[in-house]
Order: sequence, then structure tokens, then C-alpha cells
Amino acid sequence: MLAEIGIDLLSLKVYETQGSRTFEADLTLALSQANKGFYRWWIVHFAPSAAEFVTPVLRNHFTFNTPDLLMGASTSIRPAKVAAIGSVTSAFIQDELRIHVDIAPPKPTPQDLVRAIITHDRDSKLP
Repeated sequence: MLAEIGIDLLSLKVYETQGSRTFEADLTLALSQANKGFYRWWIVHFAPSAAEFVTPVLRNHFTFNTPDLLMGASTSIRPAKVAAIGSVTSAFIQDELRIHVDIAPPKPTPQDLVRAIITHDRDSKLP
């Protein structure tokens, strides 16, 4: 359509996102330094591409509620809750990764995320 009126279009890639090559090692180190008695783990996903990249690694360290059963593992792996920012991310996690999304805040703000986590934890009656 632009060519029809004499305007040339040049496609230019201005940025690209990619996963960290050190993510697994960084996560392993962080978890090794975490309080061993800590039990309220939350994984917060902001984009489908990031969720897809990190989930295989996260499954080595956490269990998630799935539509079928609790996935993955022995009781020595940490159970984690999942939050998704945005309906597209939430749908991707549930439909493609087959992981239950515990919360999806109404707005993509830090305040709404924290409020949703606090409400979920309080209503779940965690110790």
C-alpha cells in the first residue's frame, strides 16, 4: 500500500530479547542462599516468551499445580505459586505450559501484584 504512493519501507530490527545464558546457575546460587525454611515461593511471569524460556529450568527446582496433577517431583522440591501479568501471558502459561496460574492482577502494576499475592496467601490460610 505504501509502495503504491511512492513510499519505501525499510524493516529494521531495533531490539531483541533473549534469555540469560547464566539463568540456571544464577537461580541455583540464589536458591542455595535462601532460607531453608522458606515456603512461600511465587514465580511471576511478565511475558509468554520469558515463561517459555525459564519454565524448563524452574521445573527442576519447583513443583507447580497443573490441570492434571501436581507436577514433577519429590517432596524435596519447593512448591511454588504462579502469577501472570496480563491475559495473554496467563493464557499461555495455562494452555501451553499446562501450569495453573494462581493470580493474574487486574492491572500490571507492582501495587496490584503485591495486593493480589497478599490476598491469595491470606485467603489460602498459609501458616
